[in-house]
Amino acid sequence: MTGVSSSGGADVVTSQGRSRIDSIDLLRGVVIVLMALDHARDFFGPTPYGPEDLPRASAGLGTALLEARGKSRAEISNFLVSRGVWLVVIEMTVVNLSRFEF
Repeated sequence: MTGVSSSGGADVVTSQGRSRIDSIDLLRGVVIVLMALDHARDFFGPTPYGPEDLPRASAGLGTALLEARGKSRAEISNFLVSRGVWLVVIEMTVVNLSRFEF
């Protein structure tokens, strides 16, 4: 039943029987396109500095939202460091093991 719309046309039933909401899928697609453009911004125009130049670069949307919620710089730093550690652990375990051929 993949691709069959329900009565309103807003939900799609997948082959597993779960319904999907078209507007959320559309939003995800737009976010992916925006992220691709952001990651390829060097190809679209000259940037006077690199993203690793911390005194000149912005903090990023996620960090700015945490700061807007009232988190202190210490809390944000701890969160970002712990997230970085988790990403390294995942890269070294899950991703590397998935490349291993049995």
